[in-house]
Formats: sequence, C-alpha cells, structure tokens
Amino acid sequence: MPCGACHPWIYKSEMSWCLVGQAADGSIANDIFKVSGLVGSEASLDRMSVYLPIEAARIYLALTQGAHQYALLVDDGVDNEALADALQALLSNLEVAPWQVVEATFYETMQTDRLSNQYMMVLIIFLVFIGVLNTVLMSVFERTREFGVLRAIGMRPNRLVLLIALETFSLAFISCLIGFVLVLPLIVWFTEVGWRLPEAIDMGGVAFEHLKGETSLYVFLMPWSVVLGTAFLVSIFPGLRAARINPKDAMGEH
Repeated sequence: MPCGACHPWIYKSEMSWCLVGQAADGSIANDIFKVSGLVGSEASLDRMSVYLPIEAARIYLALTQGAHQYALLVDDGVDNEALADALQALLSNLEVAPWQVVEATFYETMQTDRLSNQYMMVLIIFLVFIGVLNTVLMSVFERTREFGVLRAIGMRPNRLVLLIALETFSLAFISCLIGFVLVLPLIVWFTEVGWRLPEAIDMGGVAFEHLKGETSLYVFLMPWSVVLGTAFLVSIFPGLRAARINPKDAMGEH
C-alpha cells in the first residue's frame, strides 16, 4: 500500500485502494478496500505491507479455514535448525524451515557482518600485540641494571624469562578484571534491556522490536583468553633478551 505521507507515524485517510494479489486457490485475488490509515513512510521497512482484519484477509485470499503460515518462537538455546528438521519429519504435509532459510538474505548479511567483525578483531589483536610488545620491551630496557643484579646473585636465565612472563600476565589479568567490573553494568543493561528499534523488523511473522546482546561464557572467556594469551606470548621475546644480559655490562649502565 503506497504511503502518501513522509512522517513516520499513522495518518488518517479516506482513500480507497484496489488490492491485487494471488489467492490460496491460485486465482487472482482482487478487491477494493477503504484506507483507514497509512503507517510509516516511503523509507520504512514495512512500506509494502498491508494490514487487514483477519476475516477480510480470509475472504480476500480465499482462505476460509486454516492459515498460510505458522511462526513458532522457541526458547533461547534451542537449536532451531534441528527443531525444524524434527517438525518436518512429523508434519510431512507442511514445509518447515528455520529462520535462517525463511530470512536467508538477512541471515547471509548477518554472517557477512560477523565475518567482518572477526577480521576487525584480528586487526585489533595485532595492534594490541604490537603495543604490549613495545611496552614490555621498553620496560626491559629501563630495568637493565635490575636484571643485571638478579643475574649476578645467581638467578638462572629461564627463571628471569618466567619472571617477566608472569609479571606481564599479572598486569594483563588485573587490567581485564578492572575492565570487566567497569563494563559489567553496561553488559547487563544491553542483555536485559537493549535498544528499542525505531521500527520493528518482521522475521518470519515474528516482530522484533529490541536489539539485545548475548551473555554467555564464550562472550567473557574468549576475549580474556585472547588478551592473556597474547600478553604471555609477547613477554617471551623481551624475557629472552633480559636473560642474555651480561651482569657486568648491565650493572655498569646508567
């Protein structure tokens, strides 16, 4: 139904429109309906949608009984693809499809966006890797005399490498812990409340009005493991450099 207004709200109208489509029996469905309101604008996602009373829609589509589509909303954590396969085996006279098939374009777009986010995360991790490496290396340079003293009193090179690695790991762990405490309220809010979308998105007959995040062990453990693992690996090269320090030369530096 064309929209005759440009503001994203409902406008009353006394127009009548001829609606043409395909009925359930294969015939051409056509009828004249009086427009009581226009929803959205020409840029709205539902600009091509028509809302009819259920009885008027049945008559128009020659669908006196039943429905042309059922939408099931499952609980979080349920494998909807496996559920669709199970329902398809039980309801052989119907076509059962998960939302990934019903909204294939949206799903492919989401997968592409997720892949681009992964590439972005790899780039960010690489930058963090370089930044941490530079910081730890500069710390080793500035503490050359300290490491020289440790070597002079008998500390083994492998112990010195382990000392620097544990020191860097501890700093990274404390940083992650502080960041987690500061960000936790925002994570809880985004998971429980989320952002309300300006316009609901219809997906397989289910209207999504909020954009929410996901809270799981993977969401927390994956970044922590990446940061801590990266910090530990980055500390090995500066530790090896410190282990090769000559105590005599190191203690003579200023």
